Amino acid sequence: MNLSATDLSQKRFAERYHRHPVWQYFYDDGVEREYQQSFEQENRQSIIISSIVSVIVYPAFGILDYLLDAHYQRLWLYRGLVGWMPLVALCLAVLFKRCSGRYQICAFSAAAFSGAAILLMLLQGGPAVQMHYPYGLIVVALFGTMPFFLRFVWVVGLAGFLLGGFALVLALQGAGDMDRLAQGFLMSCSLLLAAGGAFYIERFFRENYLAQHLKTALAAAEEAAHAKNDFIAVVSHELKTPLTVIKGNGEIIRDELLGPYSDNPALYQELSTALCENTDHLLQIIQELLDISKAQAGKLDLDCSVFDLVAEARRISAHMQSYTPAPPFTLACATDLTTLIVRADQRRIRQALLNLVSNAIKFNRPGGAITVEIRRDGDTAVCLVHDQGIGIVPEDQERIFTPFEQAGEALSRRYDGTGLGLPFVRQVILAHGGTIHLASTVGQGSTIGFSLPLGHPEELHEAAVIGEHGV
Repeated sequence: MNLSATDLSQKRFAERYHRHPVWQYFYDDGVEREYQQSFEQENRQSIIISSIVSVIVYPAFGILDYLLDAHYQRLWLYRGLVGWMPLVALCLAVLFKRCSGRYQICAFSAAAFSGAAILLMLLQGGPAVQMHYPYGLIVVALFGTMPFFLRFVWVVGLAGFLLGGFALVLALQGAGDMDRLAQGFLMSCSLLLAAGGAFYIERFFRENYLAQHLKTALAAAEEAAHAKNDFIAVVSHELKTPLTVIKGNGEIIRDELLGPYSDNPALYQELSTALCENTDHLLQIIQELLDISKAQAGKLDLDCSVFDLVAEARRISAHMQSYTPAPPFTLACATDLTTLIVRADQRRIRQALLNLVSNAIKFNRPGGAITVEIRRDGDTAVCLVHDQGIGIVPEDQERIFTPFEQAGEALSRRYDGTGLGLPFVRQVILAHGGTIHLASTVGQGSTIGFSLPLGHPEELHEAAVIGEHGV
């Protein structure tokens, strides 16, 4: 059965975001880390507020210590050192982003210490404390469930710790009256409800997270499907033209459809030349595809050496200016430098610069000036190609660096070319550790170029000296 791009995306999504049916964590550790970071970031404001409230409210209950127990100083000691200080530490850690990625364990620890302080007060307090303070354990569990947004697994651990601690206190006190048993039953039910609430709260957040990512994945799948269709259409168009010429001319020559070869040698020579030119064009398209593929895979081989970028730019400018007998443009290399030695792959940089100049010629207006600017900016060499062409609208300025794209719709392009030139330039420059530059005004022209790191100073100096002496 063939799956559509959307179905395949959903299948892969379900596999990657598979989660535990009870504890709900994602089996993929990377996805789980992404979820925790996203959760903390989205709920940061609520977490900060709840932390500040806990720091204020928890010691405020100290008034009960004073009213219910004559030895309230001992209760204050437990409340302050064991219960309150961890809450303060949690609040500061949240405010200053010191527990990013570890919020769950930090919040659980603060809640557990708060509950431990209440258990100590139950153990050491008088009858009034023993009667009323068990409900404080319920408050701690509920506070950890919602305001602190503890995960279900942590809430279960907190509930078990508080209930086990309360049972231990009862055992140490030897208390077995009906009131204490009723407290234990009420606490068990409350902690069970807190755990159940935490389960559904966490499931809500995780399903919302999944829905957002599924929407993004489906959009990406649709975009990939459209890109694939555009790719097939554009490649088919670009390959069809030279192949048609090659096939047609080949059949004419093979079958001598224009008469015997000896009767029309010039005509057959012209057909052979067109056949060879279109074959070269076809090979160029295939080579550009291979180069783009290798570059995007990070496997573009660079054969670096030192050479003069100014001399290279001048040679390319002179070659492109004389390429057309009557060019409807002027082309010049503008620089104040006599030489600019760089260490790079000369063949790749020459290809990149040729692509930039060809692109400028293609989109330049008749009579417009094209300038190849070379300058040095600190430890980098800057090469910019200015034209006075049609310009590029802002929304297309990133898209033109995508293979088979030009300004405007891919299948209704007004200009010849595969749309591989600028993507190749960017990949080559990025492979050298350089930067692409683009500035354009619609109707006035564009400036597209790159910056390259010069290379090791000693090596460049040696190359410059050799160049000066003509060695």
